[in-house]
Amino acid sequence: MCIKTAGSSKRQVSGLSGIIRTSIDGNATDLSEGFYAQRADGSWIHHKGGQNKPVDVPVVKSLSISISDAKPFVGDTLEMSIQETYTNGAKIKVPVKDARIDIEKPYLMNMQKNGTLKPAGVGKTQITVTSGGLSKSVTVSSSLRSNLKYAKQVNGNVMVPARTIIQALGGTYSAKNGGIEAKFGENVLSFKAGSSQAILNGNPIRLKAAPLTDKGELLIPAAVFSDALGAKISWDAKWKQADISFGDATLTVVSSETAGLIKKAMQGSLVKFIGRTYWVNDFEGLERFSKLKVSDILPDDKGEFNVIFTSTSGKTVKSYPMRSSEVMQLFADRSSLLNYDPYQKYKWSASVWKQIKAGQVSLGMTKEQVQLSWGNPAAKDITTGGGKTIETWGYSNFDIVSFVNGKVILIMM
Repeated sequence: MCIKTAGSSKRQVSGLSGIIRTSIDGNATDLSEGFYAQRADGSWIHHKGGQNKPVDVPVVKSLSISISDAKPFVGDTLEMSIQETYTNGAKIKVPVKDARIDIEKPYLMNMQKNGTLKPAGVGKTQITVTSGGLSKSVTVSSSLRSNLKYAKQVNGNVMVPARTIIQALGGTYSAKNGGIEAKFGENVLSFKAGSSQAILNGNPIRLKAAPLTDKGELLIPAAVFSDALGAKISWDAKWKQADISFGDATLTVVSSETAGLIKKAMQGSLVKFIGRTYWVNDFEGLERFSKLKVSDILPDDKGEFNVIFTSTSGKTVKSYPMRSSEVMQLFADRSSLLNYDPYQKYKWSASVWKQIKAGQVSLGMTKEQVQLSWGNPAAKDITTGGGKTIETWGYSNFDIVSFVNGKVILIMM
C-alpha cells in the first residue's frame, strides 16, 4: 500500500492489501505518523512505527425490531423501532430511513415518508429489516375494524360482494374485457358475472358458483379467495355472517339477518319491556306523569343500551346509555317511571296535582301525595305522645315532613 506523507512525498507500506478506507490515528497530522485501515472483509489494522496490528473493532452481533402493533386494523399508523447490539455490548437505535425495509406483500402495507407503516388491506405480511449486515423479520396481521355488508348463502355457497372484499383485502378492482380483474400484487384474478369460469394468474379455474348480481351488488363465491390468497372461509350459522381470515387477520361480512340476531341476543330479557307503557315520574327532564311507550331497546358497540320511547304525540325520546342492570332498575324503580296511570289511580283535585307536579308539599296532604311530590324519604321515624302517633319522614336534603293520621301536620324545609 502506498501512503502520502508530509511534504507531498509517497511511501510504500508493506503488509497491507485490499484496503478500502483509512483514518489518521488520534492527533497525528498525516498518515505517516500512524493510521487505521479497513480491509474489504470489514476487519481493521492499526499501523504505527512500521508495525501492523489487528484492531478488534465492535461489530453488530444482533438486530432487533419492534412494531407498535403486530395486530393492527387497516388504516392504523404503526411505529417501527430498530436497534443494533454490538459485540462490545453497545445498543444503538437506527433511524428507519437508514435501514433497508422489505415488505413481503406491498399491497397489504404502505411505508410512509416519515418512516411509519400503514396497513392497506386485511392479511398477513412479513416485514424484513436489514441493518449492520444483519436482517430480522416480523409478521404483521391486519384486520378490518368494521364489518362489511351483503354476505349470503346460496345453495350452500358463501357469496360476498366482490368490489368491497377485493379492496378490503388490499387489491385493486377494475372492469376489463367485459369482466372484472382483481390484482393482489402479482396475483391476478379475472371473472365475469354469470360464469363459473375464471382465470387465476393466467390459469383457468372453476368457481364454486357463478358470480351473481343481487340488489345492485356483484356477489362472488368467497372460496375463490382461498385459492387466490390462501384465506380461510367460514360461514357462521348463528349470526348468519361470513368470516374471512388469514390466521389472526380477520374480516367479517354480515348478512341482512345479522343485525337482528345480534340485537336479539344482546337484549336478552330486556326484550320483555318493549311495547310496555309507562308514565314519567322523574326522567330525562320530561313532563311529569306524561305517557311513554317503549318502542325499542338498542344495544351499542360498548355493550350498553339506549331505551327508545314514543310519546303520545309521536315524539321519539332516547335515554342515556345504560348497562343491562341499569335498564332493569329503570323500569323497577318507581322514582323514575311509573307502570300505572297516576291520574286514573288517584282521583285527586286539580290543585293537588298541580302542587305534586311542581314538587311542592302542603299541610293536609296524604302520604301518597307527598311520596309522589318528593319521592321516597331517606329515613322514617314514629313517635307517640299526648295520645297521638306522629310519623316523620326525613329527606337527604334535610327537608322534614310529619304526619298524624296519615295527613301532613308539619313541614320543615
